[in-house]
Amino acid sequence: MDRQLTTATGADGRIVGPGNPHLQTVQALKNIDPALRAAGASMSHVARSPMLLMNIDRWGENEAVLA
Repeated sequence: MDRQLTTATGADGRIVGPGNPHLQTVQALKNIDPALRAAGASMSHVARSPMLLMNIDRWGENEAVLA
């Protein structure tokens, strides 16, 4: 699998939102969506997607995106 499909990589190949877990989560989900559609699926078919946080104190910044 192409790494850009599962990371917060923008169209220019650079990480989107360095230091901003919310922007990175949004970008990673945007990158995953076309791959799912190409496989005949959608985000509604995803049951679980693991996420690694380097600082658990920043968890709240991602709760809205993941809900």
